[in-house]
Amino acid sequence: MFVNAGGEVLNDADSGIVFLGDTFYEGGNILRTNEQIVGAGSYQFIYQSARLGNFCYRFDNLSPGYYIVDLHFTEIINTNGPKGIRVFNVYVQEEKVLADFDIFAIVGSNKPLQLINSRGSVRTMEHDYIKCSRCAAPVEVSPTQKKLVHAKSIAKYETKIKELTAQCQLKTKECYEAWMSLTATNEQLEMVRMELDNVTFKTISQDKTVEKQAENLRNISSRYEHDKMHWAVAINNLQEKVKLMKREHSQLSSEAHECTDSIP
Repeated sequence: MFVNAGGEVLNDADSGIVFLGDTFYEGGNILRTNEQIVGAGSYQFIYQSARLGNFCYRFDNLSPGYYIVDLHFTEIINTNGPKGIRVFNVYVQEEKVLADFDIFAIVGSNKPLQLINSRGSVRTMEHDYIKCSRCAAPVEVSPTQKKLVHAKSIAKYETKIKELTAQCQLKTKECYEAWMSLTATNEQLEMVRMELDNVTFKTISQDKTVEKQAENLRNISSRYEHDKMHWAVAINNLQEKVKLMKREHSQLSSEAHECTDSIP
């Protein structure tokens, strides 16, 4: 049996669990919240409602035997604390199972806290019920204790303020050092950028020079090829002329011999 204290009846289709609406109670008031319950898993809703005040739950018509009672708590009222602001007792079958219970001191606010395996018994049919009474009965706190709790809270917050102040000063120093380091790094980057610009300019100038030299080499190569062809033609012409002169010389020599032979 699952009772959703302060809430409505709900059916979990995945697990088949049926959460009864808030029933079997005597006294108390209802409180609900829409805030996220950290660590509640798929059952947020059972921690987002509660019954408060001096109340009890009475479950009648139970068979004799021992019963296990699980109680689920969360602090949804004093979500900002401090510790000790809400302390209460819990009874099962008139037996105190929780004394001076402070949810915020244990887990803080909006976080689930479970009391499991509390035992209750039904011995006879005349006593066929389990009663969880005074489930949130406030613990009486004397003015002196209240002042002490208040003083402890103030001291705690003063200590926290000092710690935060020291941390703030440390972070301020770290930020200043980081800023100085960043400034120095930016100056170095500016110098590197200037050097890179100079190198880039030199590289561009060298590229232009190399390109100009390459153009000159192409022109020289072109002239060389042209002159080479010209001289090749000239050499061929000379060779032809030499051949012609040789033939003419041979012919003249032959004619000279014939002329010599014809003289008596």
